[in-house]
Amino acid sequence: MLSFSYVMLERLKMARAIRQFVFTIIALAVGCLVIYILRRITSINKYMLIFAIVGILSLLAVSLVGTTEYGAKLSLSFGAVSIQPSEFVKLSYLFFISGCIVTWKDFRGFLIAGIGAALHILVLVYSKDLGTALIFLVTYVFLIFIAYKNYVVLIMELGIATIGGILAYSMFPHIRTRFLAWSDPLSVIDNQGYQISQSLFAIGTGSWLGSGLNNGLPNKIPVVVKDFIFAAISEEMGAVVAICLILIYMCTVIMIFNISFNSTYSFYMLVNSGFAIIFAIQTILNIGGVIKFIPSTGVTLPFISYGGSSLLSMFIGSLIAECSEELWQLPVIRRRK
Repeated sequence: MLSFSYVMLERLKMARAIRQFVFTIIALAVGCLVIYILRRITSINKYMLIFAIVGILSLLAVSLVGTTEYGAKLSLSFGAVSIQPSEFVKLSYLFFISGCIVTWKDFRGFLIAGIGAALHILVLVYSKDLGTALIFLVTYVFLIFIAYKNYVVLIMELGIATIGGILAYSMFPHIRTRFLAWSDPLSVIDNQGYQISQSLFAIGTGSWLGSGLNNGLPNKIPVVVKDFIFAAISEEMGAVVAICLILIYMCTVIMIFNISFNSTYSFYMLVNSGFAIIFAIQTILNIGGVIKFIPSTGVTLPFISYGGSSLLSMFIGSLIAECSEELWQLPVIRRRK
């Protein structure tokens, strides 16, 4: 995935490719540091409330003093450096919900996890970061189902989510704009539908085998290095490569779920399951928006889209999934000694 990222970013803008490579080195170093710290923490689930407080405060900081991008407050700017805290809160959010379920195996865990999830989502909605809010909501619904396997609760949560989506559609004009651009982009091609129309033109031009690197016009697509980089890949590398890339994402999600369900510690089983859900939903939202399968939500494509915050979050989540069994066993061994 990173290879696709470097190739397309270098083709689009060399400076972005160099920065992405630097981000990768930083992400690998920070990810290893996080694993080193987690290896020395016993009973990590007892810190669940700390994860929730830190996550909610981070999102509140963005909603109050964050930088507005495309109608939503997404990041905190420190001079030339821009950080998107919601990417890191995805991980603390998983640790919080998993900690609640593991610590209280009864209705209390469900209730406290639900209240904490609602607070996270409401702050994101207040910031108008609705794509991330949707990821948080879907992750909570399916993680609760994995933990409790209660179909009645699942149906209730899906019903509440549907009502919330209807309310969001009526309250936020830019959601209606995105639905308009999705339903009939050519009718508003000079305005709201320009981005998705250019994406579809690029994918159609590439056909099955692609136009070849440097032979397409991917720079015609707004925000192509982030939200619509899949369209650039499809145009110059073709639909065959794009389909293979989708299969890579599918296999990655299956692999993470396999790691999760083979875990002997229920906390990391839930964390890894949640990360697999986030990885899958984010991929579906990004690619689905690019190909006009669903309205565009403005989320990045994992490991390929340009951006340090998203890359770091995905690196840490992947390393936790890979090392989760060791993270559980080492504290147990130390306690026995």
